[in-house]
Parts: sequence; C-alpha cells; structure tokens
Amino acid sequence: MKRDRETAFTLVELLVGICILIIIGAVGFTLIRQASQRTRVVVAKTSLTQFAMLLEAVKSDANYYPPANNNTMESLAYTAAPAGYERGWRGPYLKATPIDPWKKEYFYRLAYGVIFGPMLCPRVAGPPADETYYFDAVPGQAKVVVGNDCNIINSGTVWLNGAEIISPNQF
Repeated sequence: MKRDRETAFTLVELLVGICILIIIGAVGFTLIRQASQRTRVVVAKTSLTQFAMLLEAVKSDANYYPPANNNTMESLAYTAAPAGYERGWRGPYLKATPIDPWKKEYFYRLAYGVIFGPMLCPRVAGPPADETYYFDAVPGQAKVVVGNDCNIINSGTVWLNGAEIISPNQF
C-alpha cells in the first residue's frame, strides 16, 4: 500500500516545530519572571512607605522611635512596650513581624545622633539665676552637649537620670 507523503510531517519539520515552541516558551517564561520581579519590587516599596508612616506614628505616640530588635521590626508587634520604652506605647502596631516578597524579614536601624534639646533660653538682665531643664531620653548611645555660645555661663551641673555627670568644677 502506498502512503501519501503530503499529509505526514517529516522529522525535520517536527524538530523545527518543537524548537519554535521551546523558544516561545523560554521568552514567555523570562517575561513572566521579569514581571513577577517588578511586582515584588513595587510591593516592597509600598510596604516600606507604610512602615515609614508606622514608625512616625509610634514616634508621635511615644515621642521616640521604637527599638530595633536584631535590626528587625519585631518590637512593633509587641502588646507591651519594650523595656525602657513604656511611655506613650500604644502597641501592638503590627500583627506580626513583616516578611518581604522574597521571604525575608524587613529590618531597620536607628542612626545615633542629635535626638533632642531644649529651646535656646536667652539670658535676661539681672542677677544670675538657676535654670533647670527636664527631658526624657530612651536607652542607648547618646551624648550630652552643653553649648555656651554667648560665654555667659560660668559654671553648671548636669544631672542625668538622678546622677550628677558634670559638676561645676568640670564645667
């Protein structure tokens, strides 16, 4: 019996068809992977914006940024305030420690630097007077800077947490 060669595919035609399908699949897979990566980046950027607003809300409530436990945002999920940070805490601010689109924890670090200071109090005419400033500080690295730009302070005492850290003869 004689076969009609016009209705069957040759081996070369089948290989060419399979190669075309593989190329289309590879290009499609690459495009899908790139779109997925772009989506993850957009989700991460949006989350970072929300976390920045959340950290500002904590600062507004408690007058300080929350501590970073192991450089993570874990402390924001606490119902009770972290030790030493009780004042103004209204937590939990998060339900759980956030995870980024790549399945890793978000992190943040507090940069140490100038945190607060009293307003400039100009010297008024008259005899010298005692000035007392009260301020709150959170635990951690800090330094006390006393400025005497007008050269009107001859001596002083600095107390921190009930302990004299600078006496008049050290001033």
